[in-house]
Amino acid sequence: MPEDMPYDIHLEDVPAMAVRSVRRRIRDTQVLGPMIGEALQSLLEAGGLPAGPPMLLFHDEILPAHDLDVEAAWPVSDPALANGRLSAIRAAVVCHTGPYDSLQPVYRALFDWIEAHGLEPTAPIREVYMTDPRTVAPEEAVTVVFVPVVGSSNGQE
Repeated sequence: MPEDMPYDIHLEDVPAMAVRSVRRRIRDTQVLGPMIGEALQSLLEAGGLPAGPPMLLFHDEILPAHDLDVEAAWPVSDPALANGRLSAIRAAVVCHTGPYDSLQPVYRALFDWIEAHGLEPTAPIREVYMTDPRTVAPEEAVTVVFVPVVGSSNGQE
């Protein structure tokens, strides 16, 4: 997306969902892809299939670059296959197309938008991966970012 085009940010009510996940504190973001694979393997070994795309949840309210509390999760339709449940949230949401390493401006725009609308960000932040990086070029990767918020919008949605 060109620098001069605004991101299409909006508020969304996201329902609760059952997930199969793995969670750990990491220092190296290179383990994020393998964590998603590990969560999928756990689901498959339990006899299930994903009910939607994979996601990463960042549990720290401020994302330190060197020490992250991260959860890799796959939604499941059968609660018996879940080892976790994500709460329903109200979130500021944006869809980004492009390489994962180009998400920093998206986050900057999201947090600016949240502040401008009189809302307060909370955790965990969700990144939902709508495309498989093994089958699309990095510039075609689609990531939807959900930042949970509290407060009432000042009507600038």
